[in-house]
Parts: sequence; structure tokens; C-alpha cells
Amino acid sequence: MAKGEKNNDVLYRAVKFEIRPTLNQETILQRISSNLRLIWNEAWKERQDRYEIFFKPIYERIYNAKKKALEKGFTDLWEKEVAKFSQQVLVKRGFPLQLVLEQKSLFAELKKAFEEHGITLYDQINALTAKRSLNTEFGLIPRNWQEETLDALDGSFKSFFALRKRGDKDAKPPSERTNEDSFYKIPGRSGFKVTDDGKVIVSFGKLSETLVGRIPEYQQEKLSHAKNLKKFEIVRDERDMAKSGCFWISIAYEIPKPPELPFNPSKAVFLAIGASWIGIISPRGEFCWRMPRPDFHWKPKINAVDERLKRVSKGSIKWKRLIFARSKMFAIMARQQKQHGQYEVIKRLLELGVCFVVTDLKVRSKEGSLADSSKAERGGSPFGANWSAQNTGNIANLVAKLTDHVSALGGMVIKRKSPELLVEEKRLPQEKRKILLAQKLKDEFLSLN
Repeated sequence: MAKGEKNNDVLYRAVKFEIRPTLNQETILQRISSNLRLIWNEAWKERQDRYEIFFKPIYERIYNAKKKALEKGFTDLWEKEVAKFSQQVLVKRGFPLQLVLEQKSLFAELKKAFEEHGITLYDQINALTAKRSLNTEFGLIPRNWQEETLDALDGSFKSFFALRKRGDKDAKPPSERTNEDSFYKIPGRSGFKVTDDGKVIVSFGKLSETLVGRIPEYQQEKLSHAKNLKKFEIVRDERDMAKSGCFWISIAYEIPKPPELPFNPSKAVFLAIGASWIGIISPRGEFCWRMPRPDFHWKPKINAVDERLKRVSKGSIKWKRLIFARSKMFAIMARQQKQHGQYEVIKRLLELGVCFVVTDLKVRSKEGSLADSSKAERGGSPFGANWSAQNTGNIANLVAKLTDHVSALGGMVIKRKSPELLVEEKRLPQEKRKILLAQKLKDEFLSLN
């Protein structure tokens, strides 16, 4: 199977557990991490320089053209990728000819720029050959691990370019890895194996060292169902090597995918997703669940630290303490969001069924989206859909994880555009409004299927 392709007959899972390298192995791990940091930075600079020179000016014009389309009420001009349709079809659907021509011209110019000046993953992978032959240190590191680092960078840039093509001016490009004292992730698809007696073995290749870790019982049981082992990643929970921390390894693997169950409308669950509430229509009745919002607790504390940071010198002992406290609060908030706002909610949802129809919401802070910052009722940091939807990713992650869980049970998640509410319906309390949205979603879906 070609790189990047997914096998639809399997599901992808991962286990994570702590490993305890020796002091010598820690030194080698840091050595590998430093090399992968250089690989990332050199490839990043090559891509970033070309973006600034050849692509950024075109993306700026795309943003301005989309802004013009929005002002005229034609939001679908970019959001639905109508560039793939013919000019005649677009004009027939009501799009102004001038905007259609401008969009097609910009996209054609962007395509040509990528053809002439773009850098592909394989360009940078092929460039490793010369680097490895000219630089002894580069040649000692397993090549596949360097390729996986380039693959991660390529994916980050592709996501960034996709957002910019849609006219998203707020999209941020991948960043350079600037801290030489930090431990950066070591990924690889080769050089490791899992033994029958419950061990993971990672070979450092030409560095003549082998790391052996004991797999805990729970993770062993999960790996026993693996059809294939796909990838490993070694991380450190404290990236600063000057500070104490633990090393962890995650192993991605495939399991067989069960046959998909036929869709049964009488057993389907319809969800009106939101940042703070979920409206549910199910065979067990109608519900409106309040979503956990740990950001309500932590974000005011984080904002208070941000205010204090403005009054201290950057780099001072006090500044470092505040930065550490801020990072710790963000980490706790993220863990609570994942546990309470995703896993526990999904566990409750799976008690209702395995076939779901959910509202597909536009989340980013654009006009008409869930996190539309121009809407006062959305609020800002921290009390509102805006901050939670835009910055915690809880909505997208919830739907993604729900899809993953039901796939293992033969179920499915179907996304549909959120129904429109009448003016008087928008005045209803949040709980009733969400249930009404779920009911409208059900009615519209069943009328079309």
C-alpha cells in the first residue's frame, strides 16, 4: 500500500506506556531527537521561504476575493470548493460571473505556483540521500525515522495550505523547532518489534544500542488483537531535558474492522452538537445534556496569570514561574476536557445506540460559524461557545472519537448540515433549542432518505 493510503478494512488503534531507558540510552535518544530537529528545521525553512515568496501573495488575494464574495452573500464560493464545477454550472446556480472567474483564475494561478515552486514530501525524502552520505551523524540515524519526521511536517503544511485556500487568513503555518535543549518526538515505522513474552524492542541501528521495554498487561492484551504493527513514537512528558521527566512509547496497530450494520432509522440517534449542550433524539427518548466545560474553571485563572505576565520582565525568575503555572493549568484543562468532555460523554452516547446522525458545524471564528466572534451571545474567553469551540477542539474531537468507537461496533456516524431555526425558535432556552434542532435534523434526514 502506498504511503499515506488507508486500508478501509481495518481500524487503527494505539497503546501508550512508560519506558525506562538507561542513562546511555537517554543520551542516544537525545542525540536522535536533535538530529530529527535539524531535519525538521531544514525542511521547514525550505518550505517556509517558498511560501513567503511564491504562495503567500496569492493566498492574500484569495482571502480578499473570498471577503468580497461574503459581502455579496455568496459564502459557498469557497466553503464548498465549487471550483471543481464548470463555469456554466456555477453561473446557472446563481454565482456572479465576475466572482467565478476571479476564483478560478486565483486557483489556477495557485496550482501553477505549486507546480513550478512547490516542494513535495518525496523531494525532501530524496534529499536525505546526499545529507546522509555527506554528514556522518545524519547517516547514523535510522533513515525511516527521518522520513517520518518529514512526513509529519508535510502533513502540517498541507493542513495549513488547505485552510489558506479556503480564505482562512487566521491559519498558522507549522513552527520551527528552536529549542536545542528540548526533546522532540521520535517517530518510526521500522526498527521496532513486539515479542511474545510482552516486550517492545527498539533498535537504534548504526548507533549500536537496543532499547527494551516491558509492556504492561493491559497494553499487552490490546496488542494481542493486532493485525499489523504500524508505527511507534517515543516522547518525553517533560520536553526540557534539564528537568526530570519520563519517557513514553506509543505503538500504533491495526485491528480487523467488523462489517458495517445496516442503517435502521428506528434505532438511530440524532445529535445536535454544541460547545455547551447536546440535543438528543433517540429510541430511548429526548434529552439535552450539558457538556463539561473545564475551561469555565481554568480560563479565568489562566487569564489572571496573563495579566500578571504583562507586569514582569520576560525571562526573569518570576516570569518563568508564571509561565510554568500557566502551562500546567492548560495541561490539566486539556486532560479534563478529554476525560469528561469526550470519553465519558461517548460512553453515555454508546448506551443509546451505534448509528448516529450529527449536525456538521462550522467551528472556526468566521461569519456564521459556531465560534463567530462577532456574535455577542457566543461570548469570548472563557465563557462562551467561541473560546471552547475554537481553542479546545472539543466538538471536532468528540465527533471524531465517536466515529472511531462506533466503527469498532459496526456502527456509523453521518454528518448533516445543521437545520435552520426560526426567529421565535432562537429565543427558546438553550435546552429546548437543542432538542428542537435534533428533532429537525431527524425530520430533514428521514425526509431525504
